[in-house]
Amino acid sequence: MSQFGRCARMTRPVDDSLRAVLSIADNFTGELGEFPHAREKFRFASLTKTIETLSVTGRLSRYSDAVVVHDLLWTFTGPDTYRRLLIERRWAPERYEAELPEILIRTLLD
Repeated sequence: MSQFGRCARMTRPVDDSLRAVLSIADNFTGELGEFPHAREKFRFASLTKTIETLSVTGRLSRYSDAVVVHDLLWTFTGPDTYRRLLIERRWAPERYEAELPEILIRTLLD
């Protein structure tokens, strides 16, 4: 399984389980309101290893700046993208998990 396949496999259950919590947390203020921001900060940092691995192997030749790839990977694997595809476009979770790696490969790699 590719790095992106692992990203998709890990993203789907987390986003499934947090979807309702995140939509509720968006309406809070104070410490509870910081939860979505803190989660995204953690999620962004957790993608660093994937970016480093792809960079070292030379797979990021499409982009000269690994920071751009990191930003795009974080965006494509985020809960907003997941929600849009599953809720608004009515994708099955299995389709998201199957399609995401291919989308990431075609977009981010050489």
